[in-house]
Amino acid sequence: MVEWLIASGRDLGDIELMKGKELYGPECTALEVARYQESTEVVSVLERFIANPTQTRHELREAWSAG
Repeated sequence: MVEWLIASGRDLGDIELMKGKELYGPECTALEVARYQESTEVVSVLERFIANPTQTRHELREAWSAG
């Protein structure tokens, strides 16, 4: 899901994480929630995106369009 959101060009800051807000507070980021939940794959994708958003989005779009 995270890869699709990044590939689609959506602003991750616009995504409402209601469960995340209830459990972790309204200022908690998606990366912090992923780390807390030990979701290593999600953490990896988000860290790649933070480091290089354009390249990561491009790579994910190619991967999604390939199948």
